[in-house]
Amino acid sequence: MTDNHSEMQELQPFIEQLYPNLNEIPVNAIASSISGSGEDLSVNFLITADDKLLQPFLAESSETVKFKTVTSIEKGRGKADYDLYIEFTFMFHKAKMVFQIKFGADDLEIQKRYFEALKIVDGFKFFVMNKDKKIQKAFEMEWYFYKNKKVLTKLGKVNFGDQ
Repeated sequence: MTDNHSEMQELQPFIEQLYPNLNEIPVNAIASSISGSGEDLSVNFLITADDKLLQPFLAESSETVKFKTVTSIEKGRGKADYDLYIEFTFMFHKAKMVFQIKFGADDLEIQKRYFEALKIVDGFKFFVMNKDKKIQKAFEMEWYFYKNKKVLTKLGKVNFGDQ
């Protein structure tokens, strides 16, 4: 995890570019973005946190934090297509936090961008901001497509006609 103050200040303009609606993201929420292409493709997540939620992220290093990712799909009411959910569990020494993000079937174009990216990337980038929208920490988390293949394959078949 990176929390060097000068490095965080250097990341701030990049974050503002990734999340042009930064000021609309509520505190204690998670948002996503995709950046780059090809070898430089990245799936990014931004966590905005109040002081209480921020504390465990700042108190621990990446070596002591355990991560768990669960993907699931669910049909919405009256929908033919599936919504994709990714749940992140962060297990700190003295706390556990769970964030869930939805990639809804109501915007299949955006959902397909994430679906395709999830098949390629081998990790996620996370950025943690305080309630004043200033970057406090950055870290990466491994992602294994093969562990989520069953769920994503079903999503691809139903929503995008993938074989």
